[in-house]
Amino acid sequence: HLSKAEVDGYIEGADEDWFTLALNAGERVQITAWRTSEDLNPHLTLFFDPNENSVAANQTGAPENNARIEDYVAEQTGTHYLKVKRQSNTGNYLVQFLKHSGDFLWETDDSGINGNIANAEWMEAYGGAPTTSVTSTAYLG
Repeated sequence: HLSKAEVDGYIEGADEDWFTLALNAGERVQITAWRTSEDLNPHLTLFFDPNENSVAANQTGAPENNARIEDYVAEQTGTHYLKVKRQSNTGNYLVQFLKHSGDFLWETDDSGINGNIANAEWMEAYGGAPTTSVTSTAYLG
């Protein structure tokens, strides 16, 4: 099962934006902070508890110096906390949160090899084999 949520915001100076995520042990998440204006270079940190014990962080894991926490698997069930801050500069951002509760193949090749229709890659969902039939759609930026 794939779930998606998005939220936008603006960061300047020492500003930090915080969000809560309910995760069950074993669920996989991909969280991306996309710069949507100006020159913001976002930074993401994911925590499991309110004592700010980090479980994942990233500042340049997505294309064009956007931030991505890729394929994080929750070790414990409970509330997780996401902090969005600026690595540098100021601007608007969009955080995209994808959660999957089973085996799943994320897009991990941002090199542009599959960046056009001639080089499209098969999508494998729910741990299955490549298929030409689509039963649901999702944007996996």
